[in-house]
Amino acid sequence: MQDKGLDVIVQKYKALGYSEISDHTNQRYQFRFCACKGDSNSPERDDNCVCSKAVNAQLVQRSIPHMLYSSSCIHLQYAKNCLIGSLESSPEQSNLYVRIKVGRATLTNPAYQKIRRSKRKVTAQLTCSKQSSSDTCVPCETGFIEYGENLFFYAAKMFTDEERMAELVTQSFYTEALGYDYERFKRLDYHKTGHFTQMIWKSTRNIGIGVAIRSFEAHYNSDCLPKFDSYLFYVVIKYDPPGNIQSKDYYLDNVLPPQ
Repeated sequence: MQDKGLDVIVQKYKALGYSEISDHTNQRYQFRFCACKGDSNSPERDDNCVCSKAVNAQLVQRSIPHMLYSSSCIHLQYAKNCLIGSLESSPEQSNLYVRIKVGRATLTNPAYQKIRRSKRKVTAQLTCSKQSSSDTCVPCETGFIEYGENLFFYAAKMFTDEERMAELVTQSFYTEALGYDYERFKRLDYHKTGHFTQMIWKSTRNIGIGVAIRSFEAHYNSDCLPKFDSYLFYVVIKYDPPGNIQSKDYYLDNVLPPQ
């Protein structure tokens, strides 16, 4: 940031899931930033605000699960493959807002949302409309732009086949179901049972799975790693829409007992 003018450099954004973009394929995310002197509900119409031009990001289907930009964008600020909003703002216009659209329809709800202004990297969580009958708004199923996630890690002296690996992962998640009370909701209980409840979450429609394997030599000193030469297996599972939403109604509707 400089005394005159402001560049907002986006390094990463999470995208909507496949189930949420069926009516918007081949359209791009579009970012617009505004800087205001004081709070504002409508920065575009506020004389105390200045706004950047609308900046196109990646196509919605090519952004899933997230879009990541090179760290070189911080230094090569006008490179073609970067996402940067430039504003001719003054130091007094210290309140920063962002709006995201998909094509002509607005994704963020409210449209402009305040984000922290900083010379360093910051993370902002934006909200979107869960339900909308309007052609000018893009709804998302949870009210947030995010995915559910389960992680699994283990070590073995030899490879196993894909079916056995999948069985091992799912069975480890199912062990959390022991003694689970399907008729009650305990806030923050997902620390003990979250892998299980996310795995069986009823409203989830799509999953994505990534697996990484590497050899390991047992000369590293760590309580998290084996004491023998082995292969390390890392499994990441993404869920769309996400589960474990901290609400009694959500849990009772989505975590159902065995039939």
